[in-house]
Amino acid sequence: MPGPNDTYRAFYLHWGDHPVRLIPRMRSTWREQFVGDTAAWTADLLHRQADGDPLWHGDLAEPVGDTEWLYLIHQHHAAVEVHTPTTDDRWQLYSRHLLATHPDDLFVFTGDAVRCSGCGTVDEVEFATRATTEADAKPDAVMRCENCGRTETTTSNFATHRAST
Repeated sequence: MPGPNDTYRAFYLHWGDHPVRLIPRMRSTWREQFVGDTAAWTADLLHRQADGDPLWHGDLAEPVGDTEWLYLIHQHHAAVEVHTPTTDDRWQLYSRHLLATHPDDLFVFTGDAVRCSGCGTVDEVEFATRATTEADAKPDAVMRCENCGRTETTTSNFATHRAST
């Protein structure tokens, strides 16, 4: 869970995975076990963790260590922000995802692959970040179909913008 000034609380998930596979599982848990109640879901995660391994308290500017992925659940937006290590061992934004899915979503995560709903291409999606023009704003997360060029940009406030070629 993100905190102030790029701090976070997290717990280690031994079988963590790439967002294409983990985001669908997170969405399913959120929807089916917690009926879309993000506060209840995060409270349950924190409670279960209190009974097991301690929570990690960290800062996005600190060295990463041997962790491959960092998933931050944003309660107020019902969304997940994914970070991955950089070559200099720091966290960098990889992607952002709303927990709720919609029939008009441009990119569909199946648990095994990601499909562009615009052209139907599977696993030809580029994940990137883009600086914003707003002062002190965090970068936007961008998913782009390498086949048809459609893009989906998600801001740090989880507003989603879609564009075709």
